[in-house]
Amino acid sequence: MTKKSSSLGKSQARPLVIRALTPDELNQIAIAARYSGQKMEMALHELLSLGFRALDVSGAKHGVGNTVFLAAPKSSRRDSHSPTQSVVLRSVEFSNAIPGGLLFPRRTGPGPLEMVRIARIFHQWVLRAGLGEKGVTLHAYRRSVMTQKLMEAASSLPG
Repeated sequence: MTKKSSSLGKSQARPLVIRALTPDELNQIAIAARYSGQKMEMALHELLSLGFRALDVSGAKHGVGNTVFLAAPKSSRRDSHSPTQSVVLRSVEFSNAIPGGLLFPRRTGPGPLEMVRIARIFHQWVLRAGLGEKGVTLHAYRRSVMTQKLMEAASSLPG
């Protein structure tokens, strides 16, 4: 009698399925982010819930009042001029911020917040929301936010 291997080979591995979050789960994450009471986390959540990637958000810079500037992703930059996009935050205002300074600086040394740190902050929100065992990732969150926006836009179309 031969022993069968229970592990799957690379060619037989199950495909990764990214699940969609329900509107209720998105709201639970929003409440968990606001519950922290920290301006940085509230601003981070607002930018992520607008559909921006963690890479775009990590290099965000202060504008005047509650305006934030996001640089275009490196993959879309074609010359030395890096286009920026401005966003006005609704949930938080940084009254004593220096325009042009990083919105999310590293704790140690100069530079923007690492994407790993953004993912850890997001994971804390997921745990606070009680969704820790559900396989919620930043990528699934972003896809779900964008899907929700498309469904809202489609429902407002005539016919």
